[in-house]
Amino acid sequence: MGLTGIDIVDPSRVSSRFLPEMLEDVMSVPVIVGDILTYEPLDETFDLVTCVSTLEHIGFDQATPTDVTETVFVRADTPEGVDAVRAPTTDQDFLTRAHRLLESGGRLLLTVPVGANRPILHQDSLGLFTYQFEYGQEPWEQILSDTRFSVTDTAYFGWSADEGWQAVDSISALTHHTSELKPFAVGCACVELTRN
Repeated sequence: MGLTGIDIVDPSRVSSRFLPEMLEDVMSVPVIVGDILTYEPLDETFDLVTCVSTLEHIGFDQATPTDVTETVFVRADTPEGVDAVRAPTTDQDFLTRAHRLLESGGRLLLTVPVGANRPILHQDSLGLFTYQFEYGQEPWEQILSDTRFSVTDTAYFGWSADEGWQAVDSISALTHHTSELKPFAVGCACVELTRN
């Protein structure tokens, strides 16, 4: 079983973002261009699924048409032009798809930003606006308590200007601040789930 990617954007559209020495390896990975929540068919199963710094974007991000070259994601010029609504079932829909993709005993590695427990405004590298979800205790616990999986391991990290990234004991140590309109998350929750 080989490596396969699923993304709403064809990697060739963002090839300039990769270091030259990485480009050949990145482009050699087969990629299904589509939404993981709806793409059909997915007949193959995998021993590992990774979703790193991505779940918070699912339900907000949409790809631009392929003839648009300014940006690969639909974005707004001002915060007022952005929709802050994401389907409340997004996380469960993702876990359903991950469960379907994994063989029995397969693992899901998942990371999400932690903080405000709500959609937060994000300004991308082009100065355009979108929303992403910043997790708190309740939605994180819903992920961890999904009975289709067992929690194998968790880790939590917080960032500060003084100390950089530091491990913390629990998600509750990270929910008192937000990364809204900051260039990167200031809290991160990581989990390894095993498919039951």
